[in-house]
Amino acid sequence: MPPSERLSPVVYRVTETDFDGASFCHVRGWDAMAAGHMVNRMIRLADEQIARGNEPGLLVDPATDATGRLVLRRRHLSFGKSEGQVCERWRTWELEPVTRPKLSEQQAECLEAVAKSRHWPGEDFSRPQVRGGTLRTVQARATTEMRVLCSGMYSIPPASWRRLVEKGWIHLLSGEVKPMEPVRLTVAGTVALALREHQTSTSSPVGYVRRAGGRMYDGSSAVVCSAGCFRGRFLDRRNLAAAEARAHRAEAVLLALGASKEQAQRAARRAQSTPGGAVAA
Repeated sequence: MPPSERLSPVVYRVTETDFDGASFCHVRGWDAMAAGHMVNRMIRLADEQIARGNEPGLLVDPATDATGRLVLRRRHLSFGKSEGQVCERWRTWELEPVTRPKLSEQQAECLEAVAKSRHWPGEDFSRPQVRGGTLRTVQARATTEMRVLCSGMYSIPPASWRRLVEKGWIHLLSGEVKPMEPVRLTVAGTVALALREHQTSTSSPVGYVRRAGGRMYDGSSAVVCSAGCFRGRFLDRRNLAAAEARAHRAEAVLLALGASKEQAQRAARRAQSTPGGAVAA
C-alpha cells in the first residue's frame, strides 16, 4: 500500500444561498473535515448564545424527511431605509449527503464501534484519550493488512472501512492511509446512526367505531420510535402524529451531533411546524 495514498472524498453537496436567495447561489462539495468544522462550530456558537440568554442567530436544522440533509442558517441584521427599521436576512447552507443514510446491520455495527471507541493519541498514555479508532497494520496469516482497531478488541477489515470512508461515514483525520492514523465518525455518519436508531412511524387512523352516542369516526393515530422513546403514543389526528415524529427525529439528530438539550428542543419545535421536506430558510 503506497504511503502517499489519500482518502478524502466529498461527503456533502452544499448549496449556499446568500440572504434573499437571488443575489448569490453557489453549489460545491465539502469533505468530512469541512462539514465537521462548519456544523460543530455553528452548534457550539448557538449554544453559547443560548447560554447568554440571547436568541441564537445560528440555526442547525435536520431535514424533516429523514434524508440526512442538514440546513445551516446564519442571521444578518442591517438597518433599513426608515429610521429605526431593522432588516433580518439569512444566509443558508443546505448540506445534502452524497450517500443516502441507509445503513446495513454490519455498517451500523462498525459505525457504533468507532463512535464508542477511545484511544490515546500516538500511544502516548500521558495524554487524555480521544474519540475514535486507529488505523493499524495487522498480521493476517501470511499477509499484513490495514485494519481499523476500536475499543473492546473490535476491528474493521480493509474492504469494510474503505467502503465506509467512500460513503462519507468515517474519515481519516489527515486523509492519509498510514499506521496509527486516527479514524473518526463524520457528521454524515453521526446523522445516519441517529436516524437508524430513531426510526419513527405512525399508524393509520382508528376509523369508525361504535360509541355510546352511535357510530363515530376516530382519527387518532399512534407514533412509535424504534428506540423505545415512546410506544404507542396516540394523538388526535395523523398529521399531529407525523409532526411529533418529525420533532423527535430532529431532536435526536441534534443531540447526537453534540448540541445542548435546549438547542435540540428548539430545532424540534421548528421541525414540528414544518409540513415536510428540508427546512427552508
